[in-house]
Amino acid sequence: MYVKHFTVPVDDNVSLARIELRDARYPFFVTLNLQAYRDEDVIEQGVEIRHDESGIVALDRFASAAVLLRGRGHWLSQFPSDYKREATQAEERLGPGIKILDSKIGVRATRFRMPSFLVSRGQPAQEEQGEVLGGSLAWSGSFQLAFEIDHRTRLRMLSGINPAGGRYHLANGAVFTTPKMLWSRSGQGKGQVSRNFHRWARKYGIRVGEQPRRTLLNNWEATHMNFDEAKIVSLFDGAAEIGVETFLLDDGWFGNRHPRDNDRSRLADWQVNQRKLPHGLSYLAHEAKARGLRFGICIEPEMVNLRSDLYERQPG
Repeated sequence: MYVKHFTVPVDDNVSLARIELRDARYPFFVTLNLQAYRDEDVIEQGVEIRHDESGIVALDRFASAAVLLRGRGHWLSQFPSDYKREATQAEERLGPGIKILDSKIGVRATRFRMPSFLVSRGQPAQEEQGEVLGGSLAWSGSFQLAFEIDHRTRLRMLSGINPAGGRYHLANGAVFTTPKMLWSRSGQGKGQVSRNFHRWARKYGIRVGEQPRRTLLNNWEATHMNFDEAKIVSLFDGAAEIGVETFLLDDGWFGNRHPRDNDRSRLADWQVNQRKLPHGLSYLAHEAKARGLRFGICIEPEMVNLRSDLYERQPG
């Protein structure tokens, strides 16, 4: 049941509204947070959960946001993904029942689907006209986005952590905070929604996002994992010639006993491959610097291949 609400200014551009609720019978409390970014036309929504029970409470489902839209004829744009086909767009008209977009893989949860979407009313989303609502869940783990057209043609959207395998044990006095859900609405089509999110991300979502980024060349498309020292150095000259400022050496530079020549081995063994790079990374860094380039490498600490020294030493 409702307890109270209040709004506090965060700064000249941002204000926070808090709506406090509690269970009618049990000492269980929920606070709804809605933080508005005026200039960016974005709302950040989240939930805080706490209790005063004597023991631990198991939370099995805790959405970040639940939004209800009236009207008829809602269209959903989602962004299915896969390797080399990231964030492709698919659009459909929502019918009666529940449409669920989710990920249950825990890590790299956006590999097959992005936790972002567009909803338009009356017609498919247009670039510069029509009513469009954009949503994006700021969460890198398993997620669930549910869209239900009810018997009165209203659209209910429920978004947050995927309840499958998502149980959380909340101790007395502790506060559980859901991931944030970002919303932006436009009466001038999906282009304006995109620009709103871009402005928000540059100012609030990305570190020093309003500063210019260095131009970068990555060798992946040129070489994949099939390269040697001379081939990488040869790319430095072209990079410097076109004004690139940073060169990034991608996947394939590591592994000796199980060479990293494909994506089935050696991930987690961060030793320089002596066959490909006999003079090591420092040689490449020196050659890049001599051409006025900064030098970086790709590393994926979150994954381990079964064919790797690390896994063989510490299986499971």
